[in-house]
Amino acid sequence: MQPPRVPPPRQDPPKKTKLTPVGDGLGVVIDKEILDKLRISTDTTLEISHDGYGITIEIEGRKRPPEPRPPRRFPTPRPVPPAPRKPEVRLPKKPPW
Repeated sequence: MQPPRVPPPRQDPPKKTKLTPVGDGLGVVIDKEILDKLRISTDTTLEISHDGYGITIEIEGRKRPPEPRPPRRFPTPRPVPPAPRKPEVRLPKKPPW
């Protein structure tokens, strides 16, 4: 019996946006829908990091839920060889007298 499948966490499709000039730098405007969904306000501290390919913005101190573990795979059971057959014991025929 296989364990029940855990659906992946629901994510909204990515939204495209452009950078907006803010003071001497640039800023990203986050839609109100996302701010409300993640309960982000002007008092929320965000952590911004990059890996050389992209930028990640996370809420400071908020932990992500653990990744669902893949279903455990058990090794395929090997067929059990049949038990050795007992040799037939043949008794000598009775003499006809």
